[in-house]
Amino acid sequence: MGGQRDDGKGGTDSEDLGLTTQGPTLLVTDMAVWRPHPGATRVAIAASCDWDVRYADDCSETPPPTPAKLATLRDIRRRTADAPRRSAA
Repeated sequence: MGGQRDDGKGGTDSEDLGLTTQGPTLLVTDMAVWRPHPGATRVAIAASCDWDVRYADDCSETPPPTPAKLATLRDIRRRTADAPRRSAA
């Protein structure tokens, strides 16, 4: 696990994991996870963000989900829809 740095700049978790980048390395939004989802345009992605979006030269779309992944997601949705709801007390 990470610890405190001697220079007062916070934890060392990123360094302990071997990450050498500065700042976020993964962005998750409604339209993209790391790479734009199929059909999501750069214009639409930029419009949904409150910052200037930059893209790597080799930016590509996420691959479509496999039939097995879709079946799993649909099963989870069905089971959670069927689950009894607890009321907040």
